Amino acid sequence: MRNYKAKILGYIIIICTTFLLPLQSFAQWSNSYNDNIKTIRTIVNDDWLLAPILRLNSDDILTISFDEMSHNYNRFTYHITHCNSNWEPSDLYESDYIEGFNDMPIDNYENSINTTFEYTHYTFCIPNEETALKLSGNYILEIKDEDGNTVADTKFAVTEELATIGITVSSNTEIDVNSTHQQVSFTVNHSKLRVINQSKEIIPYVMMNRNICNTVSGFTPTYKSNGKMEYLHCKELIFDAGNEYRRFEIIDMYDYTQNVDRISFQNPYYHATLFTDNPHIAYRYDHDNNGRYLIRDHNSNNSDIESDYLYIDFTLSMSKQYSGDIYLRGDFSGNAVTDQWKMEYDDSKKAYTITVLLKQGAYNYQYILVDSNTNSSETAKTEGDCYETKNEYMVLVYYRETGSRYDRLVGISGK
Repeated sequence: MRNYKAKILGYIIIICTTFLLPLQSFAQWSNSYNDNIKTIRTIVNDDWLLAPILRLNSDDILTISFDEMSHNYNRFTYHITHCNSNWEPSDLYESDYIEGFNDMPIDNYENSINTTFEYTHYTFCIPNEETALKLSGNYILEIKDEDGNTVADTKFAVTEELATIGITVSSNTEIDVNSTHQQVSFTVNHSKLRVINQSKEIIPYVMMNRNICNTVSGFTPTYKSNGKMEYLHCKELIFDAGNEYRRFEIIDMYDYTQNVDRISFQNPYYHATLFTDNPHIAYRYDHDNNGRYLIRDHNSNNSDIESDYLYIDFTLSMSKQYSGDIYLRGDFSGNAVTDQWKMEYDDSKKAYTITVLLKQGAYNYQYILVDSNTNSSETAKTEGDCYETKNEYMVLVYYRETGSRYDRLVGISGK
């Protein structure tokens, strides 16, 4: 059989640093710490398919939005912190990376219209008239209530275009050929950077499908020369191939099709039930978006405030209960492995089930199995691992010049 090369979508990102820290500290892109805060989104240039990464000194705009589940006014502020490659705060003063002011109020908000669930939609942009960013790197933006408590946060990055990369993805791996894995290989050209010690100053990361929790690092280059590094046939860069994401759409409460069995009004809220899912073994082609979701109400003029929330039932048929736990996963959950997204086994139905509250729209999702002893996750038993799967791979490389106090994101390709 010919060697299959998986399609690469979206971003290939380069960041650079001098040290390596545990990936567990990455957590996920967005987190809610308050049950009333829902649907946290970070969108670049109004394109919901892009990763949350801005180009330094460009016209790029990052739009942050979220819903607070009431019609009551809440005084929220945002606080931005510059971080190193491990998402821990860097050794910088605010004045080093912010031009203008931090801790500014979020003044743009609207109440929901004609929805069964009342909510207030808050939105703001970075940069804005009060706040601009002066340095590249990783950033965490916290949303705080009037008492100073962090109710949510979201991650994003700012890049300088100083390095270039080339990347390939192949099903010809050291584990198998055209079977259940994909091999990532790439080159980094950093000739525009002042690099004295490549092994210490440049450390790459590879992320699969924009999932921070599915990131690997700690691998060494197979070849180094002045201004160039190659990472070829590294065992650490062999990924379980997975399968295409499952999908459902609820963009109309009365005319539903995509994987939705029924929608009913159970006073005072809507309740939807998806068709029962079965584990996948073979490759299943679908035109998915690798875990993303889009908020949309087909009958509205403004989906941000006219899309309703509803309870949605997910069911995964399983003849027996596994020793580990099964979680519902997608960008809508922040790819989090938490109790909020853990499914329960119903012996009478011979299935795992969960009911979650989501906003109307089009969603990608998966089921993952997490080993209770090792805390490692896999999709083989729930989704299958198939070499044909069209995954996205982002290559991240951090750079810290000798004597510098922060890690710079120095390049991005594929935008």
